Amino acid sequence: MLTIARKSTLEIVPADEEDARTLERLIDLYCYDYSEFDEADVLDSGSYEYIDVAQYVKNKANYPHFIKYNGKYAGFALIQKITDETGSFWYLQDYFIMRKYRQYGLGRKVATRLFDSLQGEWEVRQDATNVPAQKFWKKVIGTYTNEQYRSITRKKWDGPIQRFNSGDFYDEDRLQVI
Repeated sequence: MLTIARKSTLEIVPADEEDARTLERLIDLYCYDYSEFDEADVLDSGSYEYIDVAQYVKNKANYPHFIKYNGKYAGFALIQKITDETGSFWYLQDYFIMRKYRQYGLGRKVATRLFDSLQGEWEVRQDATNVPAQKFWKKVIGTYTNEQYRSITRKKWDGPIQRFNSGDFYDEDRLQVI
């Protein structure tokens, strides 16, 4: 059983081109975990077809981050800076906390740090089939924003979408505590 120790370290570390192989392996774990919802099969190579990680980390609009707990990989966050007809916003493309680290508040703490450190408009989406993610993000974003987020829809997305501006809820003291 994992316990979150008082002197534990939680790090959110940007991933770059040198980290592509490690990120690719974590993405395979994510895809395996997510196959419960999208029913994806592995390729003949034994890995999942998802994104070209080497190209992803090179793209300046992408902000991949590793999540580390006590120096060990615990997950990742794939964030994009998008500009569309509504303006510019941070899009949380994918978010993964390894099962070992779930149920201890790690996912909430990391999300809060990301929202606080990348201030501005955010968009977080969940697939219609992924009910656990919907519950998690509704609670995390609801708590972070004091329920002051907007639910929106997009033509090419099937599932809930939350929009909010993290600058409206930034708390410098929170960064010191989390």
